[in-house]
Amino acid sequence: MLIALAGCDGAGKTTQIEALRARLSARGYCVSVLDKWDVLDTERFPECRFLRPDLGDLKACIADMEGVSRAMIFFWTLCITLTKDRLERPDRIYLLDGHWMKHAAGEIALGCDPDWVLMTVRQMPRADVTIYLDIPPEDAFARKSSFTLMECGRDRTRSREAFLTHQRRMRERLLAWSDEMGWVKISALQATADIEAAIDGVLAARLPPPPSSAALPATRSPGERCPPDVP
Repeated sequence: MLIALAGCDGAGKTTQIEALRARLSARGYCVSVLDKWDVLDTERFPECRFLRPDLGDLKACIADMEGVSRAMIFFWTLCITLTKDRLERPDRIYLLDGHWMKHAAGEIALGCDPDWVLMTVRQMPRADVTIYLDIPPEDAFARKSSFTLMECGRDRTRSREAFLTHQRRMRERLLAWSDEMGWVKISALQATADIEAAIDGVLAARLPPPPSSAALPATRSPGERCPPDVP
């Protein structure tokens, strides 16, 4: 089962992904978080060993790219990290931190053709559940202490206005997609506990039954990473 959390920068996607992983693991589910930057893990992704193992430098290089080349490498990292696991397995839950949504909206805001972007992301596995954490850009700005070039629409001033302008464009696109594609919208302005409760409520009727304790490895403790998939 694939569960994606989407949202603009500052919505709390990563925080909620990690909290959800802990809750589901405690209930006995085998849970993995799929992160596009795992391409730097050469043990797991040896075919990506040509990349320099410096995440900060990789992000800076991508931000310096122009147009479609930048979008393509974002989508490439996403696609690569979705190739190592048997995503159809009913006994596994895969959590997608952002998946394609934020990057697609951001690249369209930066001038990429919307039809090309949507055609590209349709090649990726579709999440069984997509939860959109909505936050106004002004509130997202107040949460953050620093800003990346991409968060500011590649405006090198990284000013408040640059951040707000880019995030407003992204949010407008994400809200429209949320309505068109049937995502579940949750306000990211709520208390953390209320957001967690809302996410649990969305998933309550969608999750498969937890695996029985007999089906789990005897040495596995709650939160421990599940054994790797076997092709």
